Amino acid sequence: MEKITSKIDRINTFLKIYDAAWRNATLQPYQQEQIRLRLKEIDDRLAQKEEILKLLFDIDDAGVRHASDLLTYLTASRLAYALDDYREEKEKIKQMYRLWFDIINYLLITNIFSPNDNIDRVDLGTGKYEEIQGKTRMQIVREIVLNYGERIPAAELYNLISKTANPSKVQLKEIAELLGLDSSGTRASLESIIDCRINSNSTAEDNSILIDWLKNTATDDNWESITNEFMSEKTPPFLLKNVGLARELFVFAYLTYTDIGYVIPLLLHQKLFSNYQQFLGSSELPNRESMVLDPPDFLLVKKGRVLGLELGRGKLDLVSTFSAVSGLPTVSLAALFENQTKGYSRDFGFKCNLCHIPFVICDKYQEMFVEGQEKVTTDQTCIRLCGEEKCKNCKDAIVKVRITVDEELINATVHRNCLSKIIPAKAAEVSDDDVFPLFPAVDGLEKLRLGF
Repeated sequence: MEKITSKIDRINTFLKIYDAAWRNATLQPYQQEQIRLRLKEIDDRLAQKEEILKLLFDIDDAGVRHASDLLTYLTASRLAYALDDYREEKEKIKQMYRLWFDIINYLLITNIFSPNDNIDRVDLGTGKYEEIQGKTRMQIVREIVLNYGERIPAAELYNLISKTANPSKVQLKEIAELLGLDSSGTRASLESIIDCRINSNSTAEDNSILIDWLKNTATDDNWESITNEFMSEKTPPFLLKNVGLARELFVFAYLTYTDIGYVIPLLLHQKLFSNYQQFLGSSELPNRESMVLDPPDFLLVKKGRVLGLELGRGKLDLVSTFSAVSGLPTVSLAALFENQTKGYSRDFGFKCNLCHIPFVICDKYQEMFVEGQEKVTTDQTCIRLCGEEKCKNCKDAIVKVRITVDEELINATVHRNCLSKIIPAKAAEVSDDDVFPLFPAVDGLEKLRLGF
């Protein structure tokens, strides 16, 4: 991900230099005067539209919307151009898909999500899911806020502190003293003078002062409150849209690779329609319902026909609405991890019961995919696919075991390496034939093909 963020930094730097060039370059005198005048007019107008500009980036949706959408753009749009740029260079196409899988695996590994069918509430030797992930959430939020805080306007940063950490009167006095304000008075008066200073007369140092307070004074209870705000159990703003985006990128790659038709991603444009729906909802236009479309994730074009593709189960309302309004047939697809030999199937995001890290797309599947062998998966055990040596050392090899915890037998799905390190006696009972990979798959393609 560092390589990708460095490219984003280059784009940002280029835009800054591009803008500065038009403001600073020595042009023809009259032309330069007019350009600077017009740019200043634009700057002045933009300064009056701060609330609207916040839509381009708002800390409340930093990860789940803004960062995720940027990654979607870079992959589903810019990176996808490699398919055309490298169409005569097979090795580069293979590398492009490997990079695509690396991004998907990154999204899966950095995700925090709900427990696996309650099994994670049991301690198998590495702690309970809720305890481990609760601490992880708090530490990740702490790192992001402390390291990103200087880029957050002082008013927003203080609003975050007052809203989520709910500082005590003693803590408010500390903040007031750090800001050089009168620290006497009631809690209400302290809140008032701090609000006045932050919102109307903040200095360049105020961000650093607030960050230092968080770093040195905020208690675990304060950080827990902040974490609950930014890392709630469901799609928290400070996480990327991890599992959802991983599913979308895999399905997009799979559909393009299998040449099932022309795939048109709508991943970045669905919000436009839902926002339009809200706008129409407050208007007086007749029959406005007939003008609203809830688009699916993809459109598929083949043989003069267009089908809608929606990812995820339980979205029948959306599928039905789009079909009814557009007249286009719509199919629901699901991205799964499965093993046909072991009769095993799980949604993206399922994780090891010992390390609590999600299962990812293994190197063997990637190798088979880029070589055009992704369907040759009948012997889906690690030893048959990769041999004994790789089977024993593979970080992604998986086993299903029954472990006794508090006199109760628990079914667990774990990495073989994790089992060997944490419960070696149980690992010694596992034969090579019991070790298997989980391969990603797209469920619903049979119905899709029937549509053509």
